[in-house]
Amino acid sequence: MQFCENLTYTPWHALPEHRPLGGINRVRRAVYESLAELRHTLNEIPQEEPSVEAFEQE
Repeated sequence: MQFCENLTYTPWHALPEHRPLGGINRVRRAVYESLAELRHTLNEIPQEEPSVEAFEQE
C-alpha cells in the first residue's frame, strides 16, 4: 500500500497517440504536476519513477 501511496498519476505518461489535447488539458497538466510536487514534499519522499525492485520490497 505504501508503494502505491508514493506514486504520481499523470495521463501524459502514455503513448503520443493517447496524450490529452486542448487548453483545458494544458492547465490540468500544470495542476497535476504542482499537486504531485506538493504531496511528495509534504510526505517527505522523492518524486521518482517506480522500479521493479521498489515494488518487490513492499
